[in-house]
Amino acid sequence: NDYGGTHTTSMAAAYHLKKLPTNRTLTKDEILNIDYFNKLTHSDMGKIIFHGVDTEGNPVYTIGRKSSKLVVP
Repeated sequence: NDYGGTHTTSMAAAYHLKKLPTNRTLTKDEILNIDYFNKLTHSDMGKIIFHGVDTEGNPVYTIGRKSSKLVVP
């Protein structure tokens, strides 16, 4: 989780799910094409976003909460 849920968390989820190369610096286009990167809106805050299942079968989710501790069901 983080403040906005659209930048750092989206990138972390993509790395965790092995959707991004780890042996070099990403290009601008690769970053901008990450699922949900810079695409969430204020109405998405507090919502749990599913990104996929990792190599061990664990679901990967992110959430942007702004300064709230609440989660929208």
